[in-house]
Order: sequence, then C-alpha cells, then structure tokens
Amino acid sequence: MWQYFDKLQCICKIENTLNTMKKALPCFLFLLVYVVPIFSQEIIRTTGDSLSFLNAKDTIIISLDEFRQKKIKHHIAKGQTVYSIAKFYGMSAEELMDFNPTLNESSLAIGTSLEIPIPLKAIRTKDFQWKHRMNFAPVFYEVSKSETMYTIAKKYFKMDVELLRERNGLENYNLSVGQYLLIGWLRTDGISEKLREKAISKWERSNLVYKKIFLRESRIKKSKTDIGMAQWLAKKGTSKTSYYAMHNKAPMNSIIRVTNNLTNRIIYAKVIGRIPRQRYDSRVKVVVSANAAKILNAIDSKFYVEVEYH
Repeated sequence: MWQYFDKLQCICKIENTLNTMKKALPCFLFLLVYVVPIFSQEIIRTTGDSLSFLNAKDTIIISLDEFRQKKIKHHIAKGQTVYSIAKFYGMSAEELMDFNPTLNESSLAIGTSLEIPIPLKAIRTKDFQWKHRMNFAPVFYEVSKSETMYTIAKKYFKMDVELLRERNGLENYNLSVGQYLLIGWLRTDGISEKLREKAISKWERSNLVYKKIFLRESRIKKSKTDIGMAQWLAKKGTSKTSYYAMHNKAPMNSIIRVTNNLTNRIIYAKVIGRIPRQRYDSRVKVVVSANAAKILNAIDSKFYVEVEYH
C-alpha cells in the first residue's frame, strides 16, 4: 500500500512529526482500510455492486462542469439500471438521461460511465465517528491550474479552509496541479430528492435540451470552430429559454456551443439569424442574447469566445 502514497497526496505525509500524524490519523486510517489504489491503472470500473449503489470502499472523484455544478462519475455495476441509479441519486430517469445525452439505454454494459450531478448539501464535510464509517464513501477533488485552498474550500464546497487543510494533513496552503484533496463524504444510502430539487437551477435544466441536441449532432456531423469576439444584445430575449445567437456560418435553427475562454463558462444557443454587418464590427464572430451572455459571465459588451458548430 505504501507505493500509492505519492499519488494520494491528500493522505498524511509519512515524514511528518508524530503530532501531525496524530491529527491526521482518522483520515489515514479511513483511506488505508477503505480506499483501493484509486489513482493506479487498476482504477475502479464499477460503483457499488449488485446489492448496493455506493459502498464505503468506493472512492468518488468530484469535479465541476462548465456551470460549476458538482458532478461525479458512476460506473454501472451488475444489476444496476438507469432507473435504479437515478432513484438512488434522487433524480428521475429522464433527468439522468439529459445529463448523459449520448447514452444508449438499450445497450448498457458493466463499467459504463454515467455523469451524475451532485447537490452541494449532499456532501458531508463534517467529520463523523469511526463506527459510522460504513455509511459514507470518501469524496476527492483534483486540483486544477490557478486553484487555491480558499477557492476550493470556500467557493466550491462552502467549508472551512483550516478544516480542509488539516483533513489532508497539509503543513501549509500550497497546492499542486493534479493533487487530490479529501473534501468529505457521500452517504451510501443515497441522495434525497429534496436536495436534488434545490441543486439544479431552472436555466440549467432548460439549456440541457440544447446541449443534448448539440451532442447528438456531434455523433453524426463534423464540427468547426470560430475563435474571436462575441457581442451581446442589451435587450432580453422573448423565447422560452432566451438562449439564442446570430452566427454567419452555422445553419439556421441549429445549436452552437459558445465558450468564454476567460471564465471557461459554456452555453448552448440556437442560431436564429445572421450578423448584420452594418450594425456589428467585422471582428464579431457571434452575437448572443443577454441571458446567454449572463451565463457566460460576460462583463463587457464585447468579449472573446470559442464557437463550435456543425
């Protein structure tokens, strides 16, 4: 087991003093006994088993999508179905399929990966007594470029910075790209539907329809990319979702993906027209609605984006 300590950077450093080890002992014991070598080539290919959907021995890697919604990957085990997995995580089967639009429900195989959105309140960040260890599965977060201990603790998971540092046996607040941090735990008996209703915003649900269409088209059509300036309309849209755009190359009524490279936010928008050059600068590659610009975190009326279309 010692060979994996370099990869499990969240585990207490062995060379620390005895006092430091004592503080980090609960974390160390939990990982040593209940977590397999998750960062080796033999990474777990199933989540749970034929009798349960999540076990204490499972290790969950949590990440953020383009909208900063927390998500994990559930790898289907024997006997699990889309319906039963969705119910375990407090979702409907339709919602689960919306998050996995390219999934073919009729040909599911053991080990198939499903993207599962996780509401923040479902993550337990407080410590618990060792006797209750079988009720929880550990949740880890992989550090990305420019992320700090404060950003991860406060902005992402609404937890105390000192708690995060001590839980991972760290002497200071320095982090490295690719480092794994133990954030907290998920209950092995599932997620309440009440928590789920508060976790998914209305705009995100509505944009999933466009996302599903875009990804479905990606499977059968070639895509092209425009990189340049975007501009947004001051007047809010009147359509149901208000996520629309003007673009000169994408087919009319098709769905495009617009990425704000500065904030890494993404929106899927419907093309409703061409860009009138008498009104917009020739450098403008796409014009988006005000609501779409809001999701992209656009501050100025003009900003740089990447546009993918079929």
